[in-house]
Formats: sequence, structure tokens, C-alpha cells
Amino acid sequence: MEEKNCVGIWMDHKKAIFITKENGEFTIGHKVEAESYHGHKGEHIANNAKRSGDRKYHKAMANELMRYDEIYLFGPGTSQEELQNFLHEDQHFKYKKITLGTAGHITDPQMVAQVREFFQ
Repeated sequence: MEEKNCVGIWMDHKKAIFITKENGEFTIGHKVEAESYHGHKGEHIANNAKRSGDRKYHKAMANELMRYDEIYLFGPGTSQEELQNFLHEDQHFKYKKITLGTAGHITDPQMVAQVREFFQ
């Protein structure tokens, strides 16, 4: 039976850390950083900038996730749910298995261990 291509992502609203399987072992892969708005032009503009930044952040992750069959999203807060909702709107992710988990701000080895445990 063919092994599924899987990835774990620890994420919050500022960054996403990809944990991928290489040579049979899970390791920290690349990171995706969210853009942040630092202007002082008013609440309406700041809200629009945040929405636009979130969309770019989710698109950047979606582009990276295309090659994976199983996706495990975990981290603090609601950022994983927001990404999952974004991915469900994209037909490319219709048949991919996406699972949510939780974790606070943890160390890199703890992230790797959580992903390894989830996929085993």
C-alpha cells in the first residue's frame, strides 16, 4: 500500500511551521510568516489590511499544501480553523484529509513529537 504524503503545521496568526517527513523521520521544514500591518490610518483601513494579510497568509500555505494528502493543523487559538475553512473553499483540497488539533506555544521538538504521534 502506498504511503500517504503527510504534513503537520503548527500555526498561529503570525507564523506557520511545517513539519514534514523526510527519510522516514519527521523534521521541521520551512516557515511561512504572515504580513503585519503597521500603519496608523484608521480602524477601517487596519481591518481591511488584516483581512488582506490573512488571505495572503492562507494562500501561501495553501500553495505549499497542494502536494500533501493528509494535513494536521495545530496550535493555539483559532488560526487552524480559519485555514481549514479557507482550504475547504478550494476544490484542490476536496479529497484531502484535514484534521485539527491544539497546542500552545511549544518547542520545535515538541511540535515534531506531536506530529509523529498523530500520524502513527
